[in-house]
Amino acid sequence: AHQVPGLQIRSRSTGQWVDVEKGTTTRRDAVVFVGEIVQALTKRRFHAAVHRVLRPSQQQHVPRISFPLLMRGRLGAIVNTRRYLKARKEKKKKTTTTTTTTPMT
Repeated sequence: AHQVPGLQIRSRSTGQWVDVEKGTTTRRDAVVFVGEIVQALTKRRFHAAVHRVLRPSQQQHVPRISFPLLMRGRLGAIVNTRRYLKARKEKKKKTTTTTTTTPMT
């Protein structure tokens, strides 16, 4: 993340713009947004980010550097997520299974 504020994400719950830099703790933090393809592949477990970058004010005299990396899948491609979904379902079963014991009398 950068010391110069300006990267904002729109809150899905309130619709307000939130400063991303306020949530970062070090200069080595990285912020990753996913797009519509990841949203579709994960069946909305991860949501596409609505975001914007504001220009630094004239008083800051500090350049803002950002590095957008855009990767786009083919919309017509077929991606088999069954194995992933099956493993996730099995993991969920294991974590929700509870064991009860009956005290001996």
